[in-house]
Amino acid sequence: MKAGKDQPILLMKYLNNSFVKFLIVGITNTLITYLAYLFLLLFFKYQIAYSISYILGIAFSYILNTIIVFKSSISVKKILFYPIVYIIQYLINVALLSYFVNYVNEKIAPILIIVITIPITFLLSKFILKRRENKL
Repeated sequence: MKAGKDQPILLMKYLNNSFVKFLIVGITNTLITYLAYLFLLLFFKYQIAYSISYILGIAFSYILNTIIVFKSSISVKKILFYPIVYIIQYLINVALLSYFVNYVNEKIAPILIIVITIPITFLLSKFILKRRENKL
């Protein structure tokens, strides 16, 4: 067994394992966030309901992705950097939300947006949460 020959296999195994965990955490987070969105629609317009549920989702995502997916430590520095992923995603989501609300409906729109942004979010989250503490 040569180290050089097995490195791509080990890398793929690691990425697949992390990505599967990321998807499971993401599905859980999505369900909770979506239920919060539907509940908040009873009291607010869809833009406000979406924004509040989105912020709740970021907090839940940070904790679960840090501990379960990337097996990293929670730190103040990472907490400060992690929302950058979601600020970028949020701006994309808001633009897509208006489009999908007009062409589908306000209850289905967030689900379509999530499917589009999952791969981007995984890569950005991994970059932030797996960096060594001294690099942040």
